[in-house]
Amino acid sequence: MTSVPGAPQRQRQTPRGGVDGLGFSRTELLTVVATVCGLILFGYADLHVRFDEAHGVWRRGAEDSYVWLFAILRALPILWCRRHPLIAFTATLAGSALAGAALASVVGAPLPWSVWPWSPSSQLCVLTALVVAGWEVGRRRSMEMATAYFLLTLFLQTLRPGYGFVLSIGSVIGGSALAVGCLELLHDRRDARQALAVQEELTEAERERRALLEERARIGRELHDVVAHHMSLLAVQAETAPFRITGQSPEAEAEFLSIASVSREALNDMRKLLGLLRADSAEAETAPQPRLADVPALVREAGAELETVGDLAEVPPLIGVTAYRVVQESLSNARRHARGAEVSVRIARTGEEVRIEVRNGPSAGDAQQVADNALEDERKDEPGDESDSGSDSETTTEAAPESAAASDQDPEPAAGQGIIGMRERVLLVHGDLETGPTANGGFAVTAVLPLESDA
Repeated sequence: MTSVPGAPQRQRQTPRGGVDGLGFSRTELLTVVATVCGLILFGYADLHVRFDEAHGVWRRGAEDSYVWLFAILRALPILWCRRHPLIAFTATLAGSALAGAALASVVGAPLPWSVWPWSPSSQLCVLTALVVAGWEVGRRRSMEMATAYFLLTLFLQTLRPGYGFVLSIGSVIGGSALAVGCLELLHDRRDARQALAVQEELTEAERERRALLEERARIGRELHDVVAHHMSLLAVQAETAPFRITGQSPEAEAEFLSIASVSREALNDMRKLLGLLRADSAEAETAPQPRLADVPALVREAGAELETVGDLAEVPPLIGVTAYRVVQESLSNARRHARGAEVSVRIARTGEEVRIEVRNGPSAGDAQQVADNALEDERKDEPGDESDSGSDSETTTEAAPESAAASDQDPEPAAGQGIIGMRERVLLVHGDLETGPTANGGFAVTAVLPLESDA
């Protein structure tokens, strides 16, 4: 089997811890408990009376204490069919056989029912346990359990021959066939769902892989502009050097001309490479690449709050493009996944790095829940006096006139691929990227971009 990078490997499912260690979810547990209670009540009614064939009337069977004991003994193990399917099925089967033998001894002939060894309620208990346990153990084990049920019936029939042999065997075969048929349908549905889930995971992994390749191609196109600028400058300086610097030897002039020629050839090769990176339907981009100084306009358009520290004008072009794209994608993600939430952007430039922090609060649907939790915390703890201290460094804070919730226009749409694209860009410049939820239910993106990185 061919594995796709990034595709999680599906393993065979095991019983879950569930509620109270029984392995069922809450809804499943309620259903199983209701079924067990119904089997106990039906078992009481089934075992409590017997038909007097001599007089043609129904008479009282065993005492209530015996009836309740055996009715519970048969049905209760079904609760453990998820955690211990084989043990629970064996306990139900043994309890049903024990109930039949014990009540036959207590009541005497004729039996409380006309078919030995299973009463109608006993068969229902066994078949229910067969279905619930068979769902966990798979097809082969289900057939083995049904076969054990049939063989036990044959064995018990040899102990009390003459009590409805044909009817007993026929009901066991028919009931087992019905239970196994239901299990086959359930197993087929589960296999189909698992196959669909695996296919969806593979499709998602392939989509992420393609998105990663597209993002890398996009980064390559932007990097081309940065490198082409430097190479163009190199070619121009090499071509004009003989005219700007007099008194050079013929060898030096030839060397400058050679440098200029190689630079122009490299530029042509880069343009050809750019044609391969660009999609067939994509048009050539003529707009200049964004810079870090363009971020304030982007943030204002998104309706977010901006805080800047330091000079953002003079940074390396590749760092500027990376910082702009990180902010752009973060704002776009906040608008898509937390509509109506407040968004804040902080960009701090130090001597060696640029630090970007984009935070958004919880979405409008989650904000009320967060507020309720805060009020509950205030009731438990007395609020203390807190004073806000101002920052000693020079900072510039810009608050947009309208929040992201009230903004009529989305921020400039990013053509990137979310966190995947941001991570690729940050790693390209040897930076660090951290993303994750915040304590108030929002989301934060933090990127640290070194101004000088090792090649």
